[in-house]
Amino acid sequence: MIWHWFPIGMRFPVTDFSDETKRDCWQIALSAIFASDPNGTELYEACEPYDPVSQGPVYTCIVCYVGIKQSRAAGKTMHALDRLLARLCLFNPLVQANYLEGFGPYPVLGRIDGTGTVTAEETAPFLPTGSVAPMKRNDGSAVLLALASETCDAERLTRVLGTQLADAGFHVRR
Repeated sequence: MIWHWFPIGMRFPVTDFSDETKRDCWQIALSAIFASDPNGTELYEACEPYDPVSQGPVYTCIVCYVGIKQSRAAGKTMHALDRLLARLCLFNPLVQANYLEGFGPYPVLGRIDGTGTVTAEETAPFLPTGSVAPMKRNDGSAVLLALASETCDAERLTRVLGTQLADAGFHVRR
């Protein structure tokens, strides 16, 4: 697929691609999307069966922005959201059009209209609808998590610890 607009994908390491797993990922992704301007966007997904760093499947929640200014602002916001980044893959947590070209086709899962309302297609019963609370930026002390191993367990451990610290308000970098 060749993107006509400006997508940003959030890559979640997962155990499976069940509707429950997808719903959990989208609740986090939508909160991050609403931390910036979500209006007029379309929602897509990608399923990667294997990621070499997390050594398992990856589910990517994709938001496609029509305008480059809106996409750039959203990207800056997402990079500043510790609660989002701590939950994403360590390698390529946020991806854009060139990375996503190798996947697809991408059916539209839903849209966020000009009033901020999320509507899901019939093919996406897992997509949360209704009001979404924007993810907040953390304002606590900074914590750097670095383990002396490049194994799957180290990646998973930094994600678990990072998520707990980010949820407690710390700035976390893995």
